[in-house]
Amino acid sequence: MSGWWRLRPLGRSPLVRAWDRVESALLLVAILIAALTVPAAGVLGSETYSKERDAIAAESATRRPATAVLLADAPAYIVSPHGIPVRGRAAVEATWQLPDGTSATGTVSAERGTEAGNTVGIWLDDNGTPVSAPRSAAAAVANAVTVAVLAWLAVVAVCTGAFWLVHLALDRRRYARWERDWARVDTDWSRS
Repeated sequence: MSGWWRLRPLGRSPLVRAWDRVESALLLVAILIAALTVPAAGVLGSETYSKERDAIAAESATRRPATAVLLADAPAYIVSPHGIPVRGRAAVEATWQLPDGTSATGTVSAERGTEAGNTVGIWLDDNGTPVSAPRSAAAAVANAVTVAVLAWLAVVAVCTGAFWLVHLALDRRRYARWERDWARVDTDWSRS
């Protein structure tokens, strides 16, 4: 067991070649870089969360729920090739009440198969135009975590790629050296 420690690449063993030491040092540097970028990825995720949270607060402040009454039937369900109705949403003409008491007419999204006269929940912006619902706080967390993880994985991919390229170059060098050494040994043995 103690012999293994003497053969480790960063040890003093004469059996370890210089390029093995370079490769081991590069691997150590790549691991350190990957480890040291974890806090940076965390900061990036935190900044993303802060921006997303502010954007969600702005959306929540400018969007209000309302109820729209459909003026026409929504298109029927789409039937799959297997005869199963596929649920979905479609654009349908509807009317809704604005905050000032007037009514507006336009297109809203309704579940397929909904009949005229039924109501659907919608969200309106400050102009009374239908918009998507404000995103939830969970969306901000999901986006922040995604950004942090992808940033860290990008650094890991670059470190891995750089290490792999150096490893391949060193392998070519090692194989060339082995070929020269075997050719020399073969010549030495044939003279004997």
